[in-house]
Amino acid sequence: MQLAKAQVEAGNLEDALTQLQWAQSNTKDPAIAPLVTYRVARLMAESGNNDGARAELDKITDAAWAGRVAELRGDIAIREGDSDAAYTAYTQAQQAQDASQALQIKLDDLAK
Repeated sequence: MQLAKAQVEAGNLEDALTQLQWAQSNTKDPAIAPLVTYRVARLMAESGNNDGARAELDKITDAAWAGRVAELRGDIAIREGDSDAAYTAYTQAQQAQDASQALQIKLDDLAK
């Protein structure tokens, strides 16, 4: 995962995605699997593969990740111009235990 991080920092999203997909296929630690899958989804979204990103997010069933998953779904909806779906996703994310501090800002931006 460190190699993927270095690839992202260097702007090599495809190489980073390849590294993360390898990690995703080869991890045996159930605690790490949602993290790797989330990062795969985030990179797919950054690369414009929103459908692929959503499919990856669907794989994350651990409730501890609910807020981050919903927030990324909202970010994807924003990129697609669907502010209603983004609002719904951000509102769901806000209810989760792992809600980020940036959610209120994102919700406020939608209200403008």
